[in-house]
Amino acid sequence: MDNVLFRFEANETLGMGHAYRCVNIINTIRRKHGVNCIAAISDRSLISVELLRENDIYFIVVKNDEDLIISIVDNSITVVVNDLLNTDREYIKKLKSLGCRVVNFEDEGSGSMESDVVINELYENSNYLGHYYGKDYYCLPQNMLCQNRREFSDTISTIGLLFGNTDPSHLTEKCLVALSQSDLLEQYHLLVVAGKTNSHKNEIEELISLNRYENSIEMIQGGDLSNILNKIDVAVSSQGRTIFELAHYRIPSIILAQNERETLHTFASINNGFINLGLGCLVSERIIINALELICESQSFRHELYSSMNKIHLENGIDRVINLILCNQEVY
Repeated sequence: MDNVLFRFEANETLGMGHAYRCVNIINTIRRKHGVNCIAAISDRSLISVELLRENDIYFIVVKNDEDLIISIVDNSITVVVNDLLNTDREYIKKLKSLGCRVVNFEDEGSGSMESDVVINELYENSNYLGHYYGKDYYCLPQNMLCQNRREFSDTISTIGLLFGNTDPSHLTEKCLVALSQSDLLEQYHLLVVAGKTNSHKNEIEELISLNRYENSIEMIQGGDLSNILNKIDVAVSSQGRTIFELAHYRIPSIILAQNERETLHTFASINNGFINLGLGCLVSERIIINALELICESQSFRHELYSSMNKIHLENGIDRVINLILCNQEVY
């Protein structure tokens, strides 16, 4: 029986996406396969501690790679999953020297060439053996697998702003400034989703209070994203893994990337139901409003985006990923 260690980082710069993915996979592995899993984080990732405790996941705080090696030996770990972005070759060699199978997410560093498996759902192509890329390897959260996908509505009522738990580029505020210069909120309700770890909640609340359509704006901090997505007809989002959840729920969306790395995530394209505006810090408020007016006011265009999303099926991604982690033969 394997003992699997998940090492990830989560902080205000990286956001919480790596933590949520690891927790989702850990819960599914434990439930379906009865495999023992532990998490390893650094002291830069303590914002994830509450999430780990809520899910009854045993975790350790490691200071460095040497500290991790000791924990791997002490806990008889056989598989190490790294959700750290890029890794280096020497680190992966240390793990392999212990006899561990090594699986990495979103790794484009030198360590990716030494790992047994690299999984990257946000990019589309890789020619390397053991590298699995594209939407087929997205791990849809369990609570979203249980929800019915949304049907198309001729009319819309609610726009959602979804820029992750931390929103390091302050794109929520940028969209609120843009909306203050338009009359869209005279017609539509705005749902502002700010994560529990968002450090600029006060700035967001102040911008809401200054909007002449303040009564049309609702702010939610935290909560079940699956329930939130069921309330939204159109979204403005960053370009991380939320784009897959928007596609699953078939919510036509406008995309603003948080950083240069996000701009490389090719899934968020017009062919998959998204209006991608590029790097958020370079996009003007006027362009954001123009895109919102187009998507909200043109039923035919919105239906085209919806139909593109309707062709996308992500339900089996997490099983594919778990098979790769556990070295099962069935990868479909």
